[in-house]
Amino acid sequence: YPELTGIYALTGGTVVIDQTGVDTVTAVVTPAIYYNLTFNGTASYDIAGITYINNNFYMQNASSLSNNSPLIVGGTLTYTTIDTTLLSDNITAAEMVIDSGELNDGGFKITISGAGGWVHNGGTYVTTGQTYFYFKTGVAQTIGGSLPTTFNNLIIDNSGNVTLNVIPAAATTVTATLSLNTGN
Repeated sequence: YPELTGIYALTGGTVVIDQTGVDTVTAVVTPAIYYNLTFNGTASYDIAGITYINNNFYMQNASSLSNNSPLIVGGTLTYTTIDTTLLSDNITAAEMVIDSGELNDGGFKITISGAGGWVHNGGTYVTTGQTYFYFKTGVAQTIGGSLPTTFNNLIIDNSGNVTLNVIPAAATTVTATLSLNTGN
């Protein structure tokens, strides 16, 4: 899905894939470089062939990922689904927003590479094993939102600095290693 043939690099607009009513079927998403990509509906989406989304990636309703290759999202990855996703490889995004559902890093690295940062307003982020969560860029970033976030290993390599959420109800916790390589 979508039914594309050939090699594509979409340079604008949004591709919305809405697999509703087929919740036992995994939708294999056609490899392409998408500009904006939205998953809707109740399906699990196999994105093993997608390695780059130029701008924003939205997961909504009851969608989930069943398979991912190393993925780079040039804009914001917004997770507003009621389902659970277990990552199968590393993800890099300029910003990540979790508003509902469960995102389990599966032991893979998550890198925040842009000015946005990490926003946890709802749902659950599950960190496992020796997962490393990187904040890496040269511009100011924030770990924020209205809910607390626990990281296993947090690495800050950002000359623009990273601001941690210190509001008691939404505090940032690191359970293993906090590395301040560049910035603070």
